[in-house]
Amino acid sequence: MAADPETRQTRHLLGWNYMRRGDSEKALETFLKNVPASVPPYDAMTSEAIYSALMKLERYEEALVQIQKTFELWFKTNSKEDDPFTWGRVRASTGHTLIALRRFQEAETPLLEGYHQMVKFQRYQPPYKRDA
Repeated sequence: MAADPETRQTRHLLGWNYMRRGDSEKALETFLKNVPASVPPYDAMTSEAIYSALMKLERYEEALVQIQKTFELWFKTNSKEDDPFTWGRVRASTGHTLIALRRFQEAETPLLEGYHQMVKFQRYQPPYKRDA
């Protein structure tokens, strides 16, 4: 499948199907194929999907770089006030990754900031994330 913007959504869903089946390596490969076809805001969605696959594969150093990239992509065009729940989710994910790396002191601030932000703005949580 070529990296065509018209098929980006199909690849994205296919990658998540691989994740649900437990094939994180195939999911990562599929998400990576989406990078050239992902323009804002899909670039941040693709980046976060890559992060999720890296976490499942326990490739934590790469996952940390990816979640930091995701944060930059989400908030290149949006502010914390524009999308407060996503800001919290991505900050909490940064903290979770730092915990996986056993960098506990560094993890505390993003984890707590993210968690409190998510609780405070739970009403902004996307419907597709509510039952996850």
